[in-house]
Amino acid sequence: MLGASEVPFPKACAKHRTIALFLATGEGYDGRADWDGLVADIAVKKRRKRRRRQAVWQVWLRTGIEAAALLVAGLIGVIAALGFAAEHFAGADLWESLLPFAATVLGLVLAAALFLRLWRAWRRWISRYLAWAPAAVAALLMLGAAWCAGQPFFHTEVTRLRTLMGGSAEAERQAIAHQVYAAYRRADHAELQRLLERARVYQATVHEAAAAFGVDAEVLMGVGAAESSFYPRDSADGGRGLFQITAPPAPALNAARRQLQVSTLDPLNQRHNAFVAAATLQRYLEQMNGDLFLGLLAYNIGPRNGGLRSIMEQYGARDFVTIQPYLQHLPRDYPIRVLAAALAYRLWRADGKLPRYEEGTNATHIQRLGIPGFSPQSVPEPDGAGQAQAGRRPPNTASSNALK
Repeated sequence: MLGASEVPFPKACAKHRTIALFLATGEGYDGRADWDGLVADIAVKKRRKRRRRQAVWQVWLRTGIEAAALLVAGLIGVIAALGFAAEHFAGADLWESLLPFAATVLGLVLAAALFLRLWRAWRRWISRYLAWAPAAVAALLMLGAAWCAGQPFFHTEVTRLRTLMGGSAEAERQAIAHQVYAAYRRADHAELQRLLERARVYQATVHEAAAAFGVDAEVLMGVGAAESSFYPRDSADGGRGLFQITAPPAPALNAARRQLQVSTLDPLNQRHNAFVAAATLQRYLEQMNGDLFLGLLAYNIGPRNGGLRSIMEQYGARDFVTIQPYLQHLPRDYPIRVLAAALAYRLWRADGKLPRYEEGTNATHIQRLGIPGFSPQSVPEPDGAGQAQAGRRPPNTASSNALK
């Protein structure tokens, strides 16, 4: 057996040494009292460890909430400030535009650094009295910033910043958007309301077709409105059915057959008609690299003269900007009419009516809701319907009178 001096507990408390001595020599153990004392010591240590773990977890939780809240509030503030600067310092002049905007960015960096320095000093002081105070105040700042982000002025600042950062692509988007808003404002709303009521019966079918080919369902509804005003029929120019199908590309027909699992397509079957339209639109969008305006233009032109791609190659045009000089020879108004009808459809579903663009704050509301294909869908899908992205078709004389 080990001698008392060889017991391997040199730093243990007195009770521990007593137990160790007893285990080593069989002497010196004072019975139940020493054993109870050892158990009590172990229990106390466990409670202390548990408290320390809880304290560490709470510190990380408070710090995480505080950091996340400050980050969200800061991002919203920076977006608002940059949007304000983009509006007030717009232009290419070095002294009146570029330098003031750069100074604004530098001022934001310095203001953020000063705020964080003051926040750190304040949180060190307040944490002595109330540990959760910094996280609570940061959360209040975030809630205030989130409220501001929901206001119309913030939407305006975001639009300004997007215009600044988006370059030519955003300039294209803004130019088309304002043409669409203007077309909606000029539309005969009574006729448009009747058109949308007629569309109810085809809504689920069109959404199903759009989901099958990954195109925007609201834009596809706009195509239907521009093509047939939701009066399916055969027309003088050879168009047939809901989407006035004339000469769709063979790959689009094959894709529609596969999706419908049929060997023959019937253009007077409105489900077949919608699937062919969705497949055609998807194909033209792919040809135009996802450009919605050019995709709709290509859909309207169809395969004549090699289609829009051939026309663009002929003129050396690459995108919306470079095709502009040649649009006078193309049906430029077709994409605008489609998107104006799609916008009306979105408003009808969201509001249950067609608000007048020029009345009250309707313009702000309509712009916040956005144009289908340009902004996220913000209203629920009809039962059994899916979601999607843009539209097609050759020239048609039976377009919606409400949007002309």
